Amino acid sequence: MTYLAILYLGYFGYNFRKLKSEAYMEKMVGAICWKKECEERELTFQEILLDETVIGGKIYVKREMLSAVGGINAEIHGKLSYELLLRIAKHAAIIQRPLENMRQEKDGDWLEVVPETCKSEEEGWKTDCYILGRYKGEFMKLGCFEQALAGLMSAEEEFQMQPAERRNYLEDMVTARECYWKIFDATQPILIYRGDEICYSVLDTFAEKLGEAFIQLGKKVEWFDAEKEDFRRIVKYFGKRFQAVIGMQTFMFSAKMQDGTFAHEKIIGPKYNYVFDHPIWLKNHLENTVNGLCVLTPDGNYADFVKKYYGLQAHFLPPAGIEKHLCEEKEWDVSFVGSIGEGFDGKLKQMLQCDRATRIIENHFIKKMKSNLKETPEKLFREVLDELDYKYTDCEFRDLFYEVRWMFYAMSQYYRKKVLELLLKAGIEVHVFGDSWKTCSLRKYQNLICHDAVLGEGCLEVYAKSRISLNIMTWHKDGFTERIANSMLQKSVVVTDWTKYIGTHFKAGEDMVIFELEKMGQLPQMIEELLYDEERQKRMSEKAYQIAKNQYTWHEHAEKFLKLVNMDKFHQKES
Repeated sequence: MTYLAILYLGYFGYNFRKLKSEAYMEKMVGAICWKKECEERELTFQEILLDETVIGGKIYVKREMLSAVGGINAEIHGKLSYELLLRIAKHAAIIQRPLENMRQEKDGDWLEVVPETCKSEEEGWKTDCYILGRYKGEFMKLGCFEQALAGLMSAEEEFQMQPAERRNYLEDMVTARECYWKIFDATQPILIYRGDEICYSVLDTFAEKLGEAFIQLGKKVEWFDAEKEDFRRIVKYFGKRFQAVIGMQTFMFSAKMQDGTFAHEKIIGPKYNYVFDHPIWLKNHLENTVNGLCVLTPDGNYADFVKKYYGLQAHFLPPAGIEKHLCEEKEWDVSFVGSIGEGFDGKLKQMLQCDRATRIIENHFIKKMKSNLKETPEKLFREVLDELDYKYTDCEFRDLFYEVRWMFYAMSQYYRKKVLELLLKAGIEVHVFGDSWKTCSLRKYQNLICHDAVLGEGCLEVYAKSRISLNIMTWHKDGFTERIANSMLQKSVVVTDWTKYIGTHFKAGEDMVIFELEKMGQLPQMIEELLYDEERQKRMSEKAYQIAKNQYTWHEHAEKFLKLVNMDKFHQKES
């Protein structure tokens, strides 16, 4: 049953069909409907609105236009093509052409919209209710609103919804209540903050690749470059609705107006901040941020920490990689794209200057971490405080933990240096990048080959040249890194220390080499055996490549993100 098609009156049809082919020649063509035995002409927005049957046949949509209008609406389950073409018709021409003259649209700029199988008459009815609500003004101008409303109210099919439920649903759509906005927002733009050049522009690369993936999925993306634009220019977004607002470890969500309110309270849509470091490093931001912020982390433990100690929603979402360089011949044995810190060497004097109580806590903490290399630093720090008979609330613990945050970073650098020195002592050549290596004590080894820093996507060429890409975690205990994903996609064999996530999702010795810090002494032999076995290298790199291609691209990441948005309980209500 077509509930809105009953409005397609004769005089409307006459006016629509007066249109000549030349009428749309100067307009961008957004979609083509190839139908049997029809004349070529433009289908106007009003015509489609009042008679959905005019859009039958094979439908091709301009890829650019699909993204411009926000893609297919994932929040409706009936009449998806109808709802999509109405949005397109607001911006571009929709052309009807005879199926008999159809030519295959081979141009990659066009996508065929496969007619969906409506789950039920009820789902189609729900979509009609939404369309009536969304285009209420247009129906009123045409003098058809009351008639359309009556048609939807009088539906006689057997629905699961009871009559009272149907009336309530229709009223929700027509009066634009919360469930209406959930459907509406699914096709609104995604706002992404970029312009952060820290971490060798890695975060900026993340923002760009995520945005590109959204566009490929048919989403509209708007960018705000925090590096180039005055922050105050975000006022242009006040009152606008977005499917999501995304930052990459940005402090934008903590920005306030002169009256003390958070600026992002005036931007409608769920907010997400990717946090790649341990959340304790962003304590000031996460304690003072816009209500409803959701934090996305590369480590499951980080997500748990955010929930427990900041009271924010958080999800674990593994980072993605980029496939770019696929070198058949590898030039280097081992590369490590990461910096090196001073570890504890530069901190001993600072520790000795602390009061006795602090020194006792710090010494206990160091011993705990060295003895429990698979445990999170927050768990071990709580054990230290308990053993020393400290009494504390969660807030007090967070403040104390913030004061010792440098210690687990120093611990990660301490073990990073130990792992690399083991390889260098064994005569394995290791290529490293960036200024931090210029003053590192490991420079005494001639087989440590130092290069200039690589920025953004420059690391991909490094992975492509390397037989083995070494990864040493910065104390992630349940995490995954973009370094691993990028290495896999460049067909470089990954050698990494263990985390719970890696141990659960990858097979040691088949997908990658996984070593334990407690048994790092075995690592040189593991790497030497791999370097001598080219067939095993090819086998492992190919298997890892296929895994990454299916699970760790930005396309896959964007799809996972959109699923999170759909299940997120923080859908914003109309302000």
